[in-house]
Amino acid sequence: MIGLRLQQRENTHREFERLRKQSQQLRLEFVRSELEISSTLATFANNRHFSDVLQECSYLTAAKGYHTAVKLLSEAESGEARRALEIEVERLRATLAQTRTDRISRSRDRAGALRHP
Repeated sequence: MIGLRLQQRENTHREFERLRKQSQQLRLEFVRSELEISSTLATFANNRHFSDVLQECSYLTAAKGYHTAVKLLSEAESGEARRALEIEVERLRATLAQTRTDRISRSRDRAGALRHP
């Protein structure tokens, strides 16, 4: 009876560890996908050939994806995969910051052009 309980506890522990590792792997895959989508959207946000509405929506959605990735990555275990994703997070952060700066500059240029025809 005691041996059976120990075996069940051991099986439960193994199953828990398997699920924990699988959860970690799925979290990292989700973060990777979120970063890929957000990086793509960030390129739309900085493309002058698209409408202002599309640029703004793209920027806001990319920024939301960035924040989601940062939150999920902060809860992930350390490791090589996490470090690689942290580099991608930083790259996206820089792209979003540059996009925001460019959009503000273009907005000021347009406002100035309207005041001084």
